[in-house]
Amino acid sequence: MRARLVSILRRMLGDCGRAEELANEAFLKLHSAVLPAAAKKNLPGWLYRTAMNLGIDDLRARSRHVRLVRQASRARSTSSSPDDGLQHVLRAERQKRVRAVLSRLKPESAQLLLLRATGHSYREIATHFEIPGASVGTMLIRAEAAFEKCYLELFGETD
Repeated sequence: MRARLVSILRRMLGDCGRAEELANEAFLKLHSAVLPAAAKKNLPGWLYRTAMNLGIDDLRARSRHVRLVRQASRARSTSSSPDDGLQHVLRAERQKRVRAVLSRLKPESAQLLLLRATGHSYREIATHFEIPGASVGTMLIRAEAAFEKCYLELFGETD
């Protein structure tokens, strides 16, 4: 069964290594899930559907990552010219301030803000922190409030 899942995922993703990882993840979900009686009667079908969902999620995440990288490179190439020294200095100062504030936050809050800022979805963040998806929004609001409070304490102004 595992070989069939890997084969299907490999065709879907075009990446043998990633297909094996997702097939393993599907089996791990089977091991840790409490399945209803109907699903227990059709384990191959449940594994297939779980693997397909994991493959689709992976394709979406990869697509989102590619899109964000393209947007970032496009913005970088159009927004700054080599002779724009003031913008470079201001950006470096802003980055220095953000790093200073992030270093003073709880590690979980800093990591949460960084994950969201780099384009991760609520679902991906929830999976990373092993929390319910509904909790991510509340945690983000708290982390943003803590960031703003610390920023104002350190620098007394907002950009």
